[in-house]
Amino acid sequence: MGDPVHFWYEFGSTYSYLSVMRIEAVADAAGAELVWRPFLLGPIFAEQGWNDSPFNIYPNKGRYMWRDLERLCEEQGLGFKRPSVFPRNGLRAARIAYIAGGEGWCGEFTRAVFFANFAEDREISEAGVLAEILSDLGRDAAAVTEASTEFLNNEFSNWNFVANLPDIPGVLEAITEGTGMPGYTEAVATEFPDTNWAHYATMFDGGLGGQTGFYNIMLADNPLLALDWWDASCAFGERALSQSEDTFGVVPSNYRYYFGTGSRHTMWGNDKVYDDTTGSVPTIVDWVNAMLASGPDGRDEDWTNVLCTNCGLLLEDDPSPEPLAPPFEQQGGDVVIVCE
Repeated sequence: MGDPVHFWYEFGSTYSYLSVMRIEAVADAAGAELVWRPFLLGPIFAEQGWNDSPFNIYPNKGRYMWRDLERLCEEQGLGFKRPSVFPRNGLRAARIAYIAGGEGWCGEFTRAVFFANFAEDREISEAGVLAEILSDLGRDAAAVTEASTEFLNNEFSNWNFVANLPDIPGVLEAITEGTGMPGYTEAVATEFPDTNWAHYATMFDGGLGGQTGFYNIMLADNPLLALDWWDASCAFGERALSQSEDTFGVVPSNYRYYFGTGSRHTMWGNDKVYDDTTGSVPTIVDWVNAMLASGPDGRDEDWTNVLCTNCGLLLEDDPSPEPLAPPFEQQGGDVVIVCE
């Protein structure tokens, strides 16, 4: 037997359905070991500036895909019922698949979830639907679900985290003593005083793969809460600003922060880096250029700490929950984030 075949797939992906339902038989016929590798497309889309599937963003592409998928399913004898919600969130299913992969039943679970989504139009993001699928497979749904929410903690010891930290005085202590980002940045900025250090974010950096989702996980120690990323928007904004101010307090010479308007994750896939000044901020490009012009012999006067004045106003293509949920609300023609 040769090298194993690593099969990467996303539970919400249409064309993955076609592959999932036949790849194990193909691998067996070829005498190849098959390794199931679930992953999430949402964060990858977000890095491209997409808050939705390209099949929804580009309607003509989507119409062709659905007709093509229907035709291919009929050709291969697969059940097909166009999902009433697309794409469905596959995070919970992916967590369970990770557990299943270690126990040898990932294939049957994955096929059952895809069939539920694309042949039965069931809501695979719901814990109850996944519990039914697990029970139908003869698995202890409660035990598997609990294990899938604890796997980050269970696997942490295998990451060899401490051994991979930079050998800089104060870095480990920043983590073990709880001084966090201010302590970490103070350590590295002090070690490299001729280098400029900075943090950039929108005030409510969100969406799947955004900072508010990660912060929501930290608040409740539950990775599934990344699905409800908007809940932590206000808490993240307050904490991120507070930590940045504290960091500047300990490293005033070569550290600055920039908080822009809205909820977009980082600056990828958007021309706002060149022209957006919403909230009385300089463009990000101008700010970065000022940082690059700053050095140990002097800091450019335009490289300053930046804080938007209308931070909760969502700009074009900024992510928001659908339907809107607090702290997101409609105000006239705008969607805004309102923190008490």
